[in-house]
Amino acid sequence: SPNIDAVIWFCDEIFPLITKTIPSARFHIVGSNMPQKIKDLASSNVIVHGYVADPDKLIQDSRITVAPLRFGAGQKGKIVQSLALGVPCVTTSLGVEGIPAVENESILVADTREEFAQAVITLLENNTLCDSLSKKGYELVKEQFSMTKAEQCLTELFYSLDNPILVPSDDQSSHALEKIPRIFFDCTFVYNYQNYNTGIQRVVKNIIKNIFNNYKEHNPVIVVWENNMIYRVEYQPSPDILSGSFLMEKKESIEPNQGDTLILLDLHWNIEIFPKINEFKEKGVSVVGVIYDLIPIMYPQYNDEHAIPIFKQWIANMPEAL
Repeated sequence: SPNIDAVIWFCDEIFPLITKTIPSARFHIVGSNMPQKIKDLASSNVIVHGYVADPDKLIQDSRITVAPLRFGAGQKGKIVQSLALGVPCVTTSLGVEGIPAVENESILVADTREEFAQAVITLLENNTLCDSLSKKGYELVKEQFSMTKAEQCLTELFYSLDNPILVPSDDQSSHALEKIPRIFFDCTFVYNYQNYNTGIQRVVKNIIKNIFNNYKEHNPVIVVWENNMIYRVEYQPSPDILSGSFLMEKKESIEPNQGDTLILLDLHWNIEIFPKINEFKEKGVSVVGVIYDLIPIMYPQYNDEHAIPIFKQWIANMPEAL
C-alpha cells in the first residue's frame, strides 16, 4: 500500500541521511494492523507504536511529521490533521495533491531522498522556519478545511443549482415561489451509523440543523432508503449537532411529488435505487445528487484494479435524473 511503501522508503533511504546530521532524531510510526515488515523496522531511533487511540497528542509532541508518499491518490487527511495541530509537515508532490498549500510557506515538498532528508534536517534545525510553517499551516486548515468552510461549500453548491426552493424565505427575487414545495433530504448513511462520529456525519448533521433553522417554510423532510423505498424519519436537532438524534420508532413510507426536491447528500445509495430516482424525475421531482468518497466508502479495500471497473459501472448506470 502507499503508506507501507512510504514508511519503508523513509526508513531505508531517507532517515539514515537525517541521522548522519542529527543522530538524536527519532522517527515514530503509528497505525493499526501493521504488517510484520513494518514492525521489524523498530530500532533505537525508530519507534513503532502500532494503533494509537488518540494520535493528536503524539503529533503535538513531535517537531514535524512526514508523508513520503510515492504513489496513491486523493487528499491525505493525516497531513491536514498535522497542519491543524500546528505541526509542520514534509511531503512529496503526490502527498500535497488536493491540499491548497503553498510550498515553502505552509508545507515543505520534496521528491528525492536527498531533497526529502534535507527538508527534514532544515526544519529540525531552523526554529524560525518551523514556527512560520506551523502558523501558516494552521491558518490554511482553518480557512480551507473547517466545518464552516464545508458548510459554505455545500450551501454554495445548492444555490448554484438555481433551484427556486433553495432560495431563502427573505429573498424577494423572481425565483421565490408562491407555493413552497417540500425538500426531501436523504440521510441514510448517518441514520444507519448514527453512533459513529465522523467528519461527514458532523457536516451532514450540521446541514440538517441549518435546514431546520433556515428553511422551515419549505417543509423539510428527512428520509432514508430501505429496500428501494423512501421512509420519512423524525429528527430532533439540538444546539450540539452531534447530539441530535433520529427517532427511529417514527418511520413512515413517503414519496416526493411533483414540485418537490430530493437531495441525495450522502452516499448510502447505489445503482439499485437508480430506476426509482428516474421514476421521481418523470413525476416532476427535482433530484440533486452530491457524491463524495464513492469508492473508499463502498469498498474500503479498493485498488485501481477493482475500483476503476466499479466506478465505470456506477457512471454507466447513472440515472438520467442526475
